[in-house]
Amino acid sequence: MKTSDIKMKSKILGQIKTRICNRLNGCARKWLMKKVKLTLIVFIIISSGISLFVASKAIFGKPDLVLFKRSQNQVPFLPRSYPDYHLERTILLHKKIEHMKGYLDSLSLRDTSRYQAILKANPNLLKDIQSIELLFHPLNQK
Repeated sequence: MKTSDIKMKSKILGQIKTRICNRLNGCARKWLMKKVKLTLIVFIIISSGISLFVASKAIFGKPDLVLFKRSQNQVPFLPRSYPDYHLERTILLHKKIEHMKGYLDSLSLRDTSRYQAILKANPNLLKDIQSIELLFHPLNQK
């Protein structure tokens, strides 16, 4: 990143911070000092309670408190370590295209309005499927 980019981004962030602070000050300007203090005390009590709860669960409890659930990814492998990787990916792609073609064929017979809507949204869909089939033609002969 260039220094000029960093300066420009920090300037924009500073302007955003200023706008937010001005808006909050405008809202809080109408409050009485008693209300500001009460709001601050309530905020401190609630945030402290949440912090103590999370800390106590982390220390004493089971690790069942999940704030962000992540999906477990499969272990990636390098395509070069598997010799037929590209061939199998191509076969899977060909099967998906055949499935799509079958779906469109059955849709053209059963629900013509939906079929026409799909073709209207994707005007070159049938041409693309035919051109891809021509690419897979040598694969079909094997």
